[in-house]
Amino acid sequence: MDQQSSQHGSSNVRTPGWWNEGHASAWDRVKDAFRRDWEQTRVDFASKNARNLNQGVSDTLKQVFGTAHIPPPGTKTHPSDPEKAVKEADAARERMIQTAEDAEKRMSQATTAIADASRTAATDIAKERTEVAEAATKRDDAAARWRQVEAEARYGFAVRTQRPNDVWNDALEASLRTEWIALNHPGTWEDARPAIRRGWEYANRAR
Repeated sequence: MDQQSSQHGSSNVRTPGWWNEGHASAWDRVKDAFRRDWEQTRVDFASKNARNLNQGVSDTLKQVFGTAHIPPPGTKTHPSDPEKAVKEADAARERMIQTAEDAEKRMSQATTAIADASRTAATDIAKERTEVAEAATKRDDAAARWRQVEAEARYGFAVRTQRPNDVWNDALEASLRTEWIALNHPGTWEDARPAIRRGWEYANRAR
């Protein structure tokens, strides 16, 4: 297998010498659906940073073949239970009413109580800012991880389309390991292997 790297598709993504625009366009066609499938799998395996997109295998296949719309990132494929949403809205409304009543009571308190409330508010604001900063860090970490996962899955996907009759076995894996290392991607083959194998298998679904 040619070890020379070339540049096709996404900028600054290392690709093998046999890579062409056909591989890039095939990956671009399915990568959004693949990312939603990846996000849902992380939810299914209880990742703390993952978002539940209500995405099933049938949804992924429909999105790959263009028979179903791919929602924007972070948007659920299917809305939550309407009855549950109504109950949650009613509960939120009750909480808002209760909060308003509590606010009126607090307004009637003495100057000392108002000062205490101000300090509490300042603490809550500081806490919220910290939570926002932590959420932004998690978002950036998830985005960075996705960029790496995409590079790995994209490679496996392209190998499968380049070698449609090959079977994943020890000999093939050894060949891919050598080529992947020669491309100087960050990390180890052992770290990259799961996403590469998943991209390989995903190409079967997209054909």
